[in-house]
Amino acid sequence: MSVTINKFQRELGSLYVLTIINIVFSGLEMALGVSISIQNIFTLIASKELILSQIPRTIIGFIAFGVSLRWLISSAEILNEADDIKDNYEEKRENVTDEVLRTNPSNDKLLQTE
Repeated sequence: MSVTINKFQRELGSLYVLTIINIVFSGLEMALGVSISIQNIFTLIASKELILSQIPRTIIGFIAFGVSLRWLISSAEILNEADDIKDNYEEKRENVTDEVLRTNPSNDKLLQTE
C-alpha cells in the first residue's frame, strides 16, 4: 500500500474516533443540562416562591440541553457521512490510487473509478 492510502485509512479511523468522542461528550452535556434544569425547577416548586437566582440557572440548563441536542445530531450526521465514505472506499479499494486520493475534493473525483 502507498503512503497516501495508509494516511487516508488512518485519517478515516481518526474521524470515527473523534466523532464517537463528540457523541459521548454531547450526551454528557445533554445530561448535565437536563440535570441543572430539573434540579432548579424542583427548587423553585419546593420553595413556593420565586427565587431570582434559580431562573438564570434553569435557563442555562435548557440552553445547554438545546445546544447539546444539536451537537449530538450534527455528530450523528458526520458519523453517517464517514460511514458512507468508508463503504465507498471499501467497494472501490482495488481501483483507488494515490492520484485519486490526492485529487481536489471539489472536483468530485475522490474514490471514483474510471
